Amino acid sequence: MERFRLMRNIVTCNKCGDTIESKYISDCVRCKCGAIGTNGGTEYQRLVGEKGDICLKKSIYKDAKRGTLITHKELGKLKKNTKELMDSFGVMSVGNGFIDCICSKDEIIRFSDALSKIDIEVTHFTLWEVVEKLDDKPKAGMGGPKNRFAEGWYAELNCNNFEYRGIENLLEIVNQYELEFGCVVAPGLWLDI
Repeated sequence: MERFRLMRNIVTCNKCGDTIESKYISDCVRCKCGAIGTNGGTEYQRLVGEKGDICLKKSIYKDAKRGTLITHKELGKLKKNTKELMDSFGVMSVGNGFIDCICSKDEIIRFSDALSKIDIEVTHFTLWEVVEKLDDKPKAGMGGPKNRFAEGWYAELNCNNFEYRGIENLLEIVNQYELEFGCVVAPGLWLDI
């Protein structure tokens, strides 16, 4: 289940000032000047138009964890703070979001504590081989991204993702796979945001 569920799909056009709302899935609405549009109701938010023409400040989300409503701006601030926290710990996301956020084993306890202070939970994790140099081949992993914070890259290990059951369980699994594959392993955290 997603933690933040879209409750009101409301956007404002920065060109004409028109505020529009999509109320159901196939409800495609455009502003009066036609520069922007939105679709999807509360199921998803598909936007049409140039990024600079779209203002999302009035969209509303429900925080399933707390049962409270938050604005798009508040959700954006939480995501920004989480990304800044990730950068400060040398944690990199494989994609654009908050899945497969690779953290070194040395930093995982401190990073996990810092996440809990801003009310972000880990739901699952994957395992990644730490490949020390860009030219090196992985011992056990497949392909993966270049490390943004150090030389080398990460190679995803061919194993299932794991449900997060606490930091001790995560470290036990990481240590087990390091012994099994004979390589340094880092977890890729799935953050509930």
